[in-house]
Amino acid sequence: MGAIQCNKCGMELPEVVVGRAQEAKTREETGGEHVCPLCAPPAGVKGRQSIWIILLKLFLIVAFVLPGFFLQRCSYTRISELRQIARVPRTKVMAAVAGEVNLSGKALQSAAGGTLLKATDTQTSCLYFRYTKEREERNSDGKTKWVVIDRDERYVSFDLADGSGRARIEPCSRVKFHVPRSHRRQSGNYRFTEYRIDPGERVFVFGFLEETDNSGGLPVVSFLRGGDYQPIISKRSELEERQNRGLGSIWLCWVACALSAWLRQFFFRCLASTECWCFSACSVRWSADYSSTLGLA
Repeated sequence: MGAIQCNKCGMELPEVVVGRAQEAKTREETGGEHVCPLCAPPAGVKGRQSIWIILLKLFLIVAFVLPGFFLQRCSYTRISELRQIARVPRTKVMAAVAGEVNLSGKALQSAAGGTLLKATDTQTSCLYFRYTKEREERNSDGKTKWVVIDRDERYVSFDLADGSGRARIEPCSRVKFHVPRSHRRQSGNYRFTEYRIDPGERVFVFGFLEETDNSGGLPVVSFLRGGDYQPIISKRSELEERQNRGLGSIWLCWVACALSAWLRQFFFRCLASTECWCFSACSVRWSADYSSTLGLA
């Protein structure tokens, strides 16, 4: 009698023990591989194994694609915003025409009877503020972190003056305010932070110039009209806004590439170990099923 050698474990078994019928069945279920009964799945397991492998592959493909797609999308958004700012050149208030507009100047209290806000913590008169109150908490590992327990954000209409004239700025919820921290203090386990635009500070405004305000005779910059622009009111300059978006886009692109490379390696490693992972759950039952075939039970 000839001996049969398993392609997986290398075990040699006499044909009289394995049986030609069993050998043929095993070769069919394992895709033509020559395996012993201990290494081959029992009847009907192949279909379940294939389903698990397919589901695992689909999951890994989704995990591979979505993070990279999301980061690339964020990178594209930043590039789009950069191009929008670069497409509209800076202009003086006197020379501005209706449409998307790029203005820089001093933020002043509105000449048309505008009011000022009082910042929550410092009670400073301002045109815009964002306030946060945080509490220091300690987790089970002994590490501390700051948790926001209260926040507030408010704004009012104001005038922008650039030497050639004034324009009325009317913020809304669509506007992205880019304002550095103006104040922070700590009292016990609490921390209070403010971000403000005070009267007289220079701001950069990217919005939509409407018709002249009939009440004060000033051009009005609003942010409700649709157009090819990203509503921005910032204490940074136009150049700094463009640089920030350019560097942010490059950083997100590099992170997306690094994540994609890591996920690609993880994907192929999982594929390499998929067979062992899928077979391990049923190994005990396979051994019990085929012990009788080998005469071991």
